[in-house]
Amino acid sequence: MLFYSPIMGANEYFIGGMEFDEVLTTRATMALTTLFINRPYGKFRDIWAKKVMKADGYSSKLKKFTTDVTASAVFYAPVYTAMIKASGASWEETGSALAGGMALITLTGRSFGGVLDKSRELFGIKPALNKGS
Repeated sequence: MLFYSPIMGANEYFIGGMEFDEVLTTRATMALTTLFINRPYGKFRDIWAKKVMKADGYSSKLKKFTTDVTASAVFYAPVYTAMIKASGASWEETGSALAGGMALITLTGRSFGGVLDKSRELFGIKPALNKGS
């Protein structure tokens, strides 16, 4: 997805210490992979919000933040780890990039969730954490 490509690419290069060709491979692989996993992530996020976090559009900002950050971390950490490793990164680079990625998800998770919910609204789909859900 366009939202995370530049952010995570910078993370992989500067924090993870990955070579530029590894970053390009990871970004290309993630771009292709997200075409297939974005909808399952949306369904997972819905379930996570309702069943695990008991959150909806009328929840506090803190609860929405926590819901989006934890949903992203739980769902994407294994996917992200596999993509980084498959790009040829060492275990050390993978660990550093994953740690940096989780820190970035903490900073951007709610923004990403807001973008997802706005996208849903544009297509007439009920948002998970924006008002009206």
